[in-house]
Amino acid sequence: AECREIKLVDAPVSGGVKRAADGTLTVIVSGTDEALHCTGRVLSALSEKLYLIKGGCGAASSVKMVNQLLAGVHIASAAEAMAFGARLNLRTRRVFEIIQHA
Repeated sequence: AECREIKLVDAPVSGGVKRAADGTLTVIVSGTDEALHCTGRVLSALSEKLYLIKGGCGAASSVKMVNQLLAGVHIASAAEAMAFGARLNLRTRRVFEIIQHA
């Protein structure tokens, strides 16, 4: 397929600045088959993991939103757990160290 026209893909990424520089991002992508074909080489160069999502543009962002919700819930849960540990008069730095390795 000729790739000279404008194609639109939805391609949220995960991994941060360092992984972007290393080309090891995780990319979640959706769009038409033609757009995905035309952008595949570029997206593959940016990513260590490339997930193709069916459902057209917007579907990849929906998956990313689910991931972001889970990440936020984990952060909130961790904060609540550490506050609970502090309320129990535990040494929170020690609790954190143990949790990291448990």
